[in-house]
Amino acid sequence: PKYNFLFLKDKMKPGAMKKWMDELDLSDSWDASNKIMDLVLFLSYEALANESSDAKRALDVLIDICDENTDAKTGYQDAGKSERRNAMAGAMHIYPVYFMWRREPKYPERVLETTLSLQQSDGFFAYETKTCGEDCLDYDAVNIIVNFSFIHNGYDKKIKKSLTRLLDAIESCKNSDGGFCCHRRDENYRFGTSTTEVPVGGSSLWSTYSRILTIAMAGKVLSEHPASGDWNLGNNIME
Repeated sequence: PKYNFLFLKDKMKPGAMKKWMDELDLSDSWDASNKIMDLVLFLSYEALANESSDAKRALDVLIDICDENTDAKTGYQDAGKSERRNAMAGAMHIYPVYFMWRREPKYPERVLETTLSLQQSDGFFAYETKTCGEDCLDYDAVNIIVNFSFIHNGYDKKIKKSLTRLLDAIESCKNSDGGFCCHRRDENYRFGTSTTEVPVGGSSLWSTYSRILTIAMAGKVLSEHPASGDWNLGNNIME
């Protein structure tokens, strides 16, 4: 960018990051984690491109607080305040921050156990069953499972079984136009603006994109001949 991000100055002042983090509502970790992820992107640019020691210090404080908020029962950074799937979706936004800055997430075994336990009888990770899951929640779960399969051993069989079930479920929900829906609940779907709205079960660009990425991530674990290119641990390839 041509100019510096002026709003970061306030976030990099002593005590400012803790104050900002303490004001986040961890009972909705899905929402809070999006805000954390976005701020991390700006601070990381400042730390790496502009070599700002203040930005790096703010990032360290942020990750330290995420450590403090990590629930020992789940490994998610919601301090135990969010509903379980909400907390999982929130954690998915935060783990890449750890990987990017060479920090180890706490309780990796619990992370895998908890995330795997969220898989429903129909193979998806959504709140409801028999409605073709939900693109974001399914993506989030697979992102966590695949990344953590590379840093914690002992769950290979469970992980492969889980991912195979999900891929079969996704395939069964592919539409005749080759695309995918977000879900098949009895409601129209939009991603952000009204211009993205599609009818119940209709294919959308975002949903098809996220489903393809979910399939690609799962393939890194299930395929004996992974796609070309290295898997970058912690890479949240959707965002």
